[in-house]
Amino acid sequence: MINISSQRKNFFIYFFIFIIALLLRNFYLWEIKDTYVFSLLLGDAKSYDLWAQEISKGEWIGNQVYYQAPFYPYFLAVIYFIVGRNLFVVRLIQILIGATACFFLARAGRYFFSNKIGILSGLLLAVYPTAIFFDGLIQKTTLSLFFMTLLLFLLGKIKDQPSGILWFLCGLTLGCFGLTRENALILVIPVGVWLFIHFRFEDRKKLLVWGTFFLMGMSTILFPVAVRNKIVGGEFLFTTSQFGTNLYIGNHPNASGIYEPILPDRGNWKFEREDATTLAENDIGHKLSPREVSRYWTQKTLAYIQSNPGDWLHLMVKKWLLFWNFIEISDTDSHYAYYEWSAVLKRLGSFFHFGVIAPLAVFGFCVTLKDYRKLWLLYLLLIFFSASVTLFYIFDRYRHPIIPLLLLFSAAGLTHGYRLIQRKEVKMLMIWGLITLTAGIGINWKIIPQDQQHFRSLTLGNMCFEFLARGNAQQAVKYCIQSASINPHNAKVLNNLGAGLIEQRKFEEAIPFLLQAVKLNPQIAKAHFNLGVALAYLEKPGEALGYFEEALRINPDFEKAARWRKKILKTPDSF
Repeated sequence: MINISSQRKNFFIYFFIFIIALLLRNFYLWEIKDTYVFSLLLGDAKSYDLWAQEISKGEWIGNQVYYQAPFYPYFLAVIYFIVGRNLFVVRLIQILIGATACFFLARAGRYFFSNKIGILSGLLLAVYPTAIFFDGLIQKTTLSLFFMTLLLFLLGKIKDQPSGILWFLCGLTLGCFGLTRENALILVIPVGVWLFIHFRFEDRKKLLVWGTFFLMGMSTILFPVAVRNKIVGGEFLFTTSQFGTNLYIGNHPNASGIYEPILPDRGNWKFEREDATTLAENDIGHKLSPREVSRYWTQKTLAYIQSNPGDWLHLMVKKWLLFWNFIEISDTDSHYAYYEWSAVLKRLGSFFHFGVIAPLAVFGFCVTLKDYRKLWLLYLLLIFFSASVTLFYIFDRYRHPIIPLLLLFSAAGLTHGYRLIQRKEVKMLMIWGLITLTAGIGINWKIIPQDQQHFRSLTLGNMCFEFLARGNAQQAVKYCIQSASINPHNAKVLNNLGAGLIEQRKFEEAIPFLLQAVKLNPQIAKAHFNLGVALAYLEKPGEALGYFEEALRINPDFEKAARWRKKILKTPDSF
């Protein structure tokens, strides 16, 4: 007989988790709503916004094969189409999605572990500061975490009550997940293996029907994308054409484990596709399709691996350790920088971060080993997803979808650990505690020179660049100074600082920063150009000419440098 009072109690608990998550995220939005970071879009966020604006104005099909995962831009476009380009509404919808993810995780925990562990895991996600940060960012990360929690919820429900419709929904979810984060499609392997092993005692026809429904769900999402890519670009691709490029970025002789552009100083979303295509076509000697470009970089990567297997294995170990390291490696927006504007992030982030939940999850793995028969699917999901990220390169937003899995085991560790303490099982506590302590030391060991302040500096530097692009030299200089005070060895930031000072006509102040920029990195053509401009305005045309010529040597297509050089040669005394 169903216990109605128990169901009602669980409903209120899940609703409480949802409300806690919603309140924290709303308070975070309230904290940052009057800051520049609320409206300032950096990196991929800017590309998604521009793409979404094009879609919402009628470009629903587009005219080329997808290079970036398309789900999030279309998600934005639907919002823009309905309410206009309103980033506040986007963030409100995202925090609703983030709060719903907490509910789904709580339910998944109930199916795989127990009601108590499920509730605790949902609460942990509700207060996890990195999740709060991403839910308020114009980025697809909030959707990738949501699809992971929804997938876990559906798989947990399937474990107890398998049906064709649930398998179809599971396929739909994984398809959407794959159009948000392409590497998520690798999860079809552990899910498929689990289907035929966990339900091996079921009728074979039933298994085939379930498997068919699962694949139909995925095809419902992915097949139209493949047809669209074929129509507009001649390539039958289920997702995007950037596999080979991303594989090479993470696996080449000078790879460090984190993102580095194919060409130096071209780490901008505007250039990546263009550079990958141009370099491949120049090497091959003729035009290439998007698939052929991807194949070119894949083959280049495989050639490196075959010729340097030892170096590649060393690189893979480093990336694996980076994936499990406490530091949140960011590219444009770092939540460390947002500590300045949000007390919620700063206070929660001071004690509840990846370096805490990952060791807790290790403890959870240990104390639940006896239940491996019902948990092995979670092990496979975690291994496959983390391996799929490690194969490429490491970012905090790339590994973020594993957080629900870690929080499930963290909640299990806290719950079972409390029971062990109550029962005074000192021996087991010492064994599992020693393993956890060892893992915790490894996870919190600094293995790259970059730290929290480094990534904070990068975000401030990116803000400086964006303000320069908008013509707001005053704010650009402000954030460049903050960035340079943290990391005085970033040549691009120093160049942008000099450019901002030139915009304010503070030529003498700009020169020391620009000289330092060209000293740190002599290959930044813009730094030489900016030095030439400052010197020209200070009536030093002879010195300025040398810097313009150096800028043209580095970049022969630098039109502004060519015009200034011509102007000086024509009228050297006009300055």
